[in-house]
Amino acid sequence: MAIISRRIFVRQASLIGVGIISGCSTHNRRRKVSRKRHVAEGAVFPDLPYPDGKRIPLGWNVMPVLEKNAEFLETRLTFRRVKPADIQAPCYLRITAALDFREEKHVLACLSASGTELGLFIMKYAYPFQPFEIPIEEKHLEGIFREGITLKLTRGTSEAWFYMPDHNFLKVNDGYQPHLLAGQSNDPEEAFYKNLLSMNSFSPFGWIGGCVHDALYEMHINGHREALSALKMHLECYLDDEKGIVFENPHTIALDGTFNSVEDFLPFSSIAALYPDHISISKALDFIMSRRNEQGLISGGHITTEGCYTLAYPLSAIAAIRNDARLAQIAVDQLTHRMIYLTETDAVYQRSSINGSKSYRNWGRGVTWYLLGIIKTLRIIDGNNFGHIKGIDDIKSSFVHLAKVAARHADSESMWHSYIDNHELGVDTSSTGGIATAITLGVRQGLLDKKYLDLTERSYNSLLNYLSADGFLRNVSQINRGGEDLQLSPYRVIAQFGMGLMAQLRVSLDGPANYKMGEK
Repeated sequence: MAIISRRIFVRQASLIGVGIISGCSTHNRRRKVSRKRHVAEGAVFPDLPYPDGKRIPLGWNVMPVLEKNAEFLETRLTFRRVKPADIQAPCYLRITAALDFREEKHVLACLSASGTELGLFIMKYAYPFQPFEIPIEEKHLEGIFREGITLKLTRGTSEAWFYMPDHNFLKVNDGYQPHLLAGQSNDPEEAFYKNLLSMNSFSPFGWIGGCVHDALYEMHINGHREALSALKMHLECYLDDEKGIVFENPHTIALDGTFNSVEDFLPFSSIAALYPDHISISKALDFIMSRRNEQGLISGGHITTEGCYTLAYPLSAIAAIRNDARLAQIAVDQLTHRMIYLTETDAVYQRSSINGSKSYRNWGRGVTWYLLGIIKTLRIIDGNNFGHIKGIDDIKSSFVHLAKVAARHADSESMWHSYIDNHELGVDTSSTGGIATAITLGVRQGLLDKKYLDLTERSYNSLLNYLSADGFLRNVSQINRGGEDLQLSPYRVIAQFGMGLMAQLRVSLDGPANYKMGEK
């Protein structure tokens, strides 16, 4: 099998992307919609080199935004003339990061001629492919089509980079190009699956993209034909027959043929099933095993719950494909170590040092990674004949107990908050999707009572209220790059991994009780 160049593949995807349509939700309905993305017609911006040492993800065209005092170096967007009366409210302006932001950046949007301020983008610790939006008042629409929009950086130590208008890719990534989203939809759920089944859900390789890959693979297993095409479209942007893997690390630096951390491996749960002989799998195992200590623990500088989902689970998937009981034991060992280091009677900690110093107590996504990683690993172990695997019973007991603890912390709308035992901190849609998926799978595996399906079905229905008109999931707690202060704040974003977790919830509610890894 030859995996074609990621750049060539993405260009070819423009010819087929329009054919990947919705149809994956059991609640799918085709209704007339009024919402529309008005993609910017053009952009004028300073001719600056992309930051030294970084690589533009997927090679898409990008534009910089500089500080507001550099008037001779402005970035301006123009839009095709549309009668404001033809644009229905509400209206949002969106731009999408094309580089990792290691700080808080503010970008002011204003009318190009008059300077009238339209709104301020507040972007904290963003990752490439992450969309940001601000509401646009109806009174400004005439000015936008007449004057265009100027973007100015008002906070940040270096220029910000965004994907620019590129009409050659409109059938691929219109959701990531600068655009005005106008109007409402009678069925944002349908738009959600249309996004999911396209490059509009594409995101960095590793745990962020892996949440989407995992959803698409689960949907494929459950019989959704379009999901397999979308999954391959994503994965084949990364796979290379010689290097194994081609991607950018969290600093948007090219990292081809090797890996960055134990958080990189979630996509291999899908890669192992679809490309079982690909060279990237052996390279991944070599990297992972080189970081296994004398006690059998595989980790980076700290022990984290992410390792349950991004390490133990894909290791178990590879073990199942290869019928490797030894590797299955190593996968379960990672859960055992994390159970010991990261849990208490009523709490999950996201990270711990070897000496036992813990942090992020009951952080929502930390609970997600712990529960989801365990149940997905258990499902694979139980579905394959590995013989005796040490530690399974203790892991199952830990899952059952802490899943019940988590269930008790759901709010009146069956949602979870950024820290599950502190409802004052606000809802986190990614934690809601992830925890509800884990609980649902716990029921499917016979570990939890069926009564919990009422809870998780309500969770999904509540998540529908957080979809934008064009199917992006809002109100996600930002990636954990700004420390606990950011996670304790009310700051929320659009994020593809949240979409992946939400889709996993739906398919877990609809899907079969279990399956063997690699089933088609």
